[in-house]
Amino acid sequence: AMALNAGSLNPQPREETAMRQKALRRKMPGGDQGEALLAQPGSKLEAVIQLAAVQEGTALVVLSGTCLLEGSDADKWTREILTTGDFRDWRLVTSAAEEGDSAAGVLIWYDSRVLEAVGGADHLLRGRLLVQRLRVRADATEMELIAAYAPPRQWESARDAHRARRQLFWARLRVRTMAERGRVAVAGDLNAETPEA
Repeated sequence: AMALNAGSLNPQPREETAMRQKALRRKMPGGDQGEALLAQPGSKLEAVIQLAAVQEGTALVVLSGTCLLEGSDADKWTREILTTGDFRDWRLVTSAAEEGDSAAGVLIWYDSRVLEAVGGADHLLRGRLLVQRLRVRADATEMELIAAYAPPRQWESARDAHRARRQLFWARLRVRTMAERGRVAVAGDLNAETPEA
């Protein structure tokens, strides 16, 4: 498993002429060719894909700070890039950034041949706390995964609303982890802060 602060994923649209002449195709098992993608990964997303590809046994990636707004072109392109071609068996669960908090956004990207989602995702704090229960297919072990991206402390000097959002983040994370009776993992970027720091 990997947990990374992605910064802005920033997938890029493919130019129409380049799409027609030289469409990106991913090789599928059995020699079939995948469909042309309408976007290509930006450098940060490409780095994440490369890490997942070279780290043998990687079946779970958590990204924070994705900066993806729900329904945006970048959101659609990221979904397409991470769930087609070589990654057609991978699934994506996201909590998009909100307007006014566009630096946020977390996602859980997992290989469905190794892990399966148990129930739907719970958005504890949009773009900041995303919970998904996962089951390991090999032995039926379950865990609750919390993808987290803590609001930075520097926000507190900006506005009271930011301070309240940061406090809400820590309160919801604390309540959820204390309420969970089984296995729980928190992955993402906590901005190297505890509520007491």
